[in-house]
Amino acid sequence: MVNLCSDYEKAYEAAEVLPQQTDRREVEFFANIVEGQNKKILDIGCAEGELVVELAKRGHDVTGAEISSGFLNQTMQLANKHGVQVRAVHADIEKSIEPFGNAKYDLVYLNDIIEHFRNPVSALCNVRGLVDDNGVLIIHTPNCATPARTKWYFFHPHARLNYFDPNILGDFHVSTYDQMTLEKTLNFVGFKIDRMIPTRFTSLGVHRLAPIIKSLPEIVAKIFPHLADTLLFVCSKCGPIDLAKQIEF
Repeated sequence: MVNLCSDYEKAYEAAEVLPQQTDRREVEFFANIVEGQNKKILDIGCAEGELVVELAKRGHDVTGAEISSGFLNQTMQLANKHGVQVRAVHADIEKSIEPFGNAKYDLVYLNDIIEHFRNPVSALCNVRGLVDDNGVLIIHTPNCATPARTKWYFFHPHARLNYFDPNILGDFHVSTYDQMTLEKTLNFVGFKIDRMIPTRFTSLGVHRLAPIIKSLPEIVAKIFPHLADTLLFVCSKCGPIDLAKQIEF
């Protein structure tokens, strides 16, 4: 059995970490989701902490969580550089939420992480315990339903995780989702999808024509959302759950 936490640490340590820049649209999106200031936000799988720091700059109470201590160190260094206060939590969300204490968050973000869970139901049940009753869960994940995804898996299996040692990457993407499968999984653990947003159409070449036809990405997203390379889901709790009643024998 592969130990995802230890292998992730090995991958990080073996990597030549590249400088990244948070997409400003991503920051603006979150700013609109959590209106006002001093909202409690948790970024699970925060990597080097760019989004965590940007949201802290806007006056939010932000926590970044990682299974990689290396990434958490980078998050704190970045926060210190920009003079903002953030919390860093070393945790494996599949196993336990004890490192978070009794904290509840207005917004919890899983950015390209759910596909790495070996037990997504357990992980999402734990995540549910961190989301405030009136809070929001946002999930971003690759879309396995797009025809281009098959090509991507066969010919570019390590493209998206270019930080890491290719010898380890094969063990990382262990679950795949489209809108239907993720919705069923979320419903099972007591979440409902309020909004689905197709976020990238890179494999279809839409970005190449976008400078010429500026509205093309929006047009494609409305007509062919299932062809997106990646999907973003805005979710909320849908009442208490009893897992025992949901299991069919």
